[in-house]
Amino acid sequence: MTASASKRCRMSVDSTCTKELPNVRDSICVKGIPKEKIRAMTSPCTPSKGEENLTQRKARLRREKIKARDAIVPSVRVEKSAAIVDRILENEAFRKAEIVMIYRAVRGEVRLDLLPVRAPEKKYVYPLCMENSEMRALLPGSAESWRSGPFHIPEPDPDLSEEISPDRIDLVLCPCTAFDAECSRLGMGGGYYDRFLPKCRNAAIFSVAFEVQRAESVPHDLLDRQMDGVITEEGTYGIF
Repeated sequence: MTASASKRCRMSVDSTCTKELPNVRDSICVKGIPKEKIRAMTSPCTPSKGEENLTQRKARLRREKIKARDAIVPSVRVEKSAAIVDRILENEAFRKAEIVMIYRAVRGEVRLDLLPVRAPEKKYVYPLCMENSEMRALLPGSAESWRSGPFHIPEPDPDLSEEISPDRIDLVLCPCTAFDAECSRLGMGGGYYDRFLPKCRNAAIFSVAFEVQRAESVPHDLLDRQMDGVITEEGTYGIF
């Protein structure tokens, strides 16, 4: 692993800031930087002719890495996912955690199905995506506590699940489309995790991904939450 891969991920946004305001730029807390300057720093820049802006660069990288991820042969994807679960089980943050937030994999995402099987003593909560990019954490009551959500993606049924406050979660394992050695994460672009993660004040935040999803650098701004670590089939990025 490179030196940069073992470097502690730096946080730009104060994770103690959980107050939500209508304007997302007003809801972030950055130590020592006036709010007016934050607005200027997070406002879209007008690129030169022929130059990509931040949104375009994110979209291009997202397409590239989803294509690379989805190109993994299904049987190999299962093997790599199992290797990632092995590394999660060895991780100190996971061993200490009582409540862990994971997800149901779709398309070519890392599958974490084996985690509750191999460590059944933990409580596993799952995301329920709401309107306006909001997310809730639900603890399904049983295997029947699931329903078909948008695009037929399984999601926990809120009527058959217990909602868990984000500050009770000890560890979040979230998917990504791309990451880099500095622990920057690129999601699907909906902003669900970016809004939810600052509420997880007591949790370690990790992404899980395949090595083919690693980029030299992930474009990001102050609103993008960097991870405490990234776990792949080949290793763990970060210092824990």
